[in-house]
Amino acid sequence: MNVRDAAKTRGLARQRGLALLLLLVLSGLAAVIMIYNLLPSPPADEERELVTQRALARAKDALIAYVVANIDRDTTNQTPGFLPCPARVPDTANNEGYEAFGDCGGQNVSQIGRLPWKTLGVAPIRDASGECLWYAVSGNFKEGVNYGAKLLNWDTPGQFEVLAADGVSRVAGTTPENRAAAVIIAPGAPMGGQDRVPLANTNVCPGNYAPGNYLEADQGTGADNSSASATLVTPPDIVGGGYSRLISGRVDPDTGIEKVNDRMVVVTPDEIFAAIERRRSLVGTVAAPGILRTLTERVGECMAEFPSDFWPAPSTDRHMLSAGNLVPGNFALNSNYNEQPGEREGRVPAYTYDADKVSVLGDEKFIESHCSHWPQIRNWFQHWKDHLFYAVANEFEYTGTTEASNTICTGTCLSVNGSGAYPAVVIFAGKRLTAGNQVRRTRTDRGDPKNYLEGMNLLRFTPRKSGVDYANGPASDAFDDLVYCVQFKTVGADTRVPEVGPC
Repeated sequence: MNVRDAAKTRGLARQRGLALLLLLVLSGLAAVIMIYNLLPSPPADEERELVTQRALARAKDALIAYVVANIDRDTTNQTPGFLPCPARVPDTANNEGYEAFGDCGGQNVSQIGRLPWKTLGVAPIRDASGECLWYAVSGNFKEGVNYGAKLLNWDTPGQFEVLAADGVSRVAGTTPENRAAAVIIAPGAPMGGQDRVPLANTNVCPGNYAPGNYLEADQGTGADNSSASATLVTPPDIVGGGYSRLISGRVDPDTGIEKVNDRMVVVTPDEIFAAIERRRSLVGTVAAPGILRTLTERVGECMAEFPSDFWPAPSTDRHMLSAGNLVPGNFALNSNYNEQPGEREGRVPAYTYDADKVSVLGDEKFIESHCSHWPQIRNWFQHWKDHLFYAVANEFEYTGTTEASNTICTGTCLSVNGSGAYPAVVIFAGKRLTAGNQVRRTRTDRGDPKNYLEGMNLLRFTPRKSGVDYANGPASDAFDDLVYCVQFKTVGADTRVPEVGPC
């Protein structure tokens, strides 16, 4: 083989090697492409679900932040926990996103509408379909001039039972205590001919305000997301309004057809008050009292002001009101916390219907009309009065007998932890204690002292007039009562100056 032939042979070999290498590369690339095609495609539905869930979480954070901020706006007389009404139909473009003024619906009646994003101080929040979020608020928690919540505290139940997409398990409402106070809803894309033609002045969140055009119902489970005020259950003994059933998504188990594409996040009463307590303790300590300690002290002073109102100077009589009824007809109304002549243990008496006392005082509204602290405590008393209990010593209870020249303890005044001699005590019952199996769901529950008081304090109320010694101490899993003792001191010629403090 000559040199030219050898070179030619080597060139052909190199070409064959390059071709083989190229073939291997192309084969590898084809294999990669084939494997990639066999892999599942990016989960578009899951991504959309994630976008919607993130939007719901942002809206929940904004709603809770709104509630917490209210406690800083007026710390003296603004009780916390109120939730805004849904957004009203805007009459101008500038009003889009604000909650309804005045009232939204009747007393204890839940309402649904668009999320009031402007009231919450945030930009409009949209789900993965681009729709602005909707919002349902329990009647027991809603703001309102005339028909807002009338007894809003950490025992107030939410009014929404929320089912999961399986139609059986519950997102909220496994017990009355964890029903939702509010539900934020992502409506998703239109379903079943829903008409979402925009109204005037809906430039930011185009659309209308008819819930049925955005939210669905599921007949099989009895859930109706478009009618939050549909009361399914209203036990005759319930405190507040009945509850409604909503559902977060629903696929027909027989046909596989999606019937409800709404997605929800719930806000429970416990979440609301936990956030409030993180911002500022409502109870506080003896050294740094929270508003509920202050309320208890001021109510004790109100009770001690009765003698001076009923028997003006120069009288030195210190007889006090009898205790109020344990089971008011309506726990939300001050007028139902009536003095019960002859009873020395009960709830704080806001009203007296004793003819003699009404005649002298001028009306039956003792606390509202005659307590010097009423302007400071009126809203807190309105919403927390079911937690306030009162006991008066036998010698100090006014029962309509002849006025005494003075009133002193003669051996049966009240004591606390086995010591002292007090004319009266006011007790604030703390949170429900799991260890004591305390429940405050119904009127019957709330009328039973065992669901509020512990230890020696409970013994004094079951039965009443069973003793004079009460208990006070640090909060624990077994005890959560605040006890304030009512006494009188002398300032100058006045021997009936109220002196109230923690026992």
